[in-house]
Amino acid sequence: KFEGLIGNDTSSGTDMHALEAEFASGYRNTLTDLYRLFDSIYTYYRDLHKFVTDLSTGHFIQCNIESVLVDSEGRQLLCEATYLYGVM
Repeated sequence: KFEGLIGNDTSSGTDMHALEAEFASGYRNTLTDLYRLFDSIYTYYRDLHKFVTDLSTGHFIQCNIESVLVDSEGRQLLCEATYLYGVM
């Protein structure tokens, strides 16, 4: 069914629309889950980047990037946050 539509210049646009509608109805839940996954990964990256930028620019009064890296718990949390983003 699908092989006839690929590479066939004489197929009408309605065939492609029907194929697209069939694909959307069959895989709607999967596509929604994938969209949410990628959106969550992007949100995590954006929040992590904002946090590190705020640390670097001195947005926080008592903390900067050097003080976080000197503290063993802060260093571990920053490394784990970066590792988690890399795993995603």
